[in-house]
Amino acid sequence: MESVANTHSAEAAEYFMTVWPDVFFWVFLSLLTFAVQGFAVLKYLRTSEPHPLSYQKLTAGLVVVFLILAAVGWISRPWRHQYPVLVWMRFAEYVQTFKDEWATIEDERADEEKTAAAQLISADTEPKTIVLMVGESITRDNLGLYGYSRNTTPKLTAFAKANGDFRFIPDAWSADASTVAAFRSMFDFRVTGDGQEPTGNLFAFFKAAGWHITWISNQDNYAIKSEWMDYADEQIVLNRLAGRSSKSMDDVVLAPLEKALRNKKDRQLIVVHMIGAHPHFMLHHPDDMKPLWDDNDAVTQSLEAEGRSSFVQMSRQHYDLTVLYQNQILEESLQLTKSLAGNSSSLWFFLSDHGVETGDRGDRTGHSQTTPGGYRIPVLMWADSKTAQTLHFDRIPKQSFRSDWLSYTLLDAAGIRWKGKVLARSVFRPDYLWQAPASKQRFEPTK
Repeated sequence: MESVANTHSAEAAEYFMTVWPDVFFWVFLSLLTFAVQGFAVLKYLRTSEPHPLSYQKLTAGLVVVFLILAAVGWISRPWRHQYPVLVWMRFAEYVQTFKDEWATIEDERADEEKTAAAQLISADTEPKTIVLMVGESITRDNLGLYGYSRNTTPKLTAFAKANGDFRFIPDAWSADASTVAAFRSMFDFRVTGDGQEPTGNLFAFFKAAGWHITWISNQDNYAIKSEWMDYADEQIVLNRLAGRSSKSMDDVVLAPLEKALRNKKDRQLIVVHMIGAHPHFMLHHPDDMKPLWDDNDAVTQSLEAEGRSSFVQMSRQHYDLTVLYQNQILEESLQLTKSLAGNSSSLWFFLSDHGVETGDRGDRTGHSQTTPGGYRIPVLMWADSKTAQTLHFDRIPKQSFRSDWLSYTLLDAAGIRWKGKVLARSVFRPDYLWQAPASKQRFEPTK
């Protein structure tokens, strides 16, 4: 639909001329297959004795099965949004919606660029590299690095022990429990004169300050692309399958990350958006990945004691395997950043957009706005020794963090100074002034 909205009749005709041999081949093969099947069925019916009662039972059984499948497909929102008949009936409407949104978004982007240029005071000019790794649906409760009993982060733990400038924030919270809302809180912020909606855009500020932005994505998300990714000078989208059935392993981000780091731009921001532990959990770790814990460990015993269903217990196992796999990808990205960033000031920063529920607080797993697991996120970082000292890394383990202050933190790390009076929201500043977000106050009210 996005391609149709972004094309015209001449280009469409050119495209068809390049693919018509494949279209002809598959149409011919399909018709031939149907013809052979029809011939076989007719021949069988002519030579077999009829059994009306058996046929009726078989037909009724098939109808019931198809009705159940159709009902499940309709109830599941990701499936329903890809239901062919529904999509075809509203195809023209969807295409026009894309065009209308693009027109609006282009105007919004122009306004945000003007805002950034007007708000900018100064920016550091020395070479800097910031790698921002954005996870998906990772809750810190299931990271061994954070004290989880299962060894889900062996490589990150080893890296932390071997590198004194690696830090993680023990008390970190997302502001929202869903992806687009979380991105909006992380990357949009208010500036002086804002009306009803924030007009400050993190990437518009980086562009205004002369930074080169590379965006590497293992998710196909139109909203993220149009609102934030389109600011990037280079966009590398590795996954074109939307919805929850995508099985694109996150190791695909490593090669383009290495290439971006080798480009040696003076000041570059590299954003890597992973698919992480996006439900369904079983799709986001290798099939042959083995756990580093026993089948009947303390976690399993606790889930059984709390009466969790076998489905939730199985889902928890797949989730922890996914975290184990993410541990591997993050550690490799750390090694790449450390070895390839060169002499420039380097910061590697990871956080998840939001968390999920994994069965600790109820007999269910997945996105959750009603339990703290949906908001408790990990925040990890590494910097070269000089940068770590400049950013006061010694204070990091004592700090708390909220994802809607990420923009202030990254602008501070980049040395981008603007007219906003909210620098105390950067976790790197000595005068950092913590205020618990609504998500934390909801589940852990201040005493």
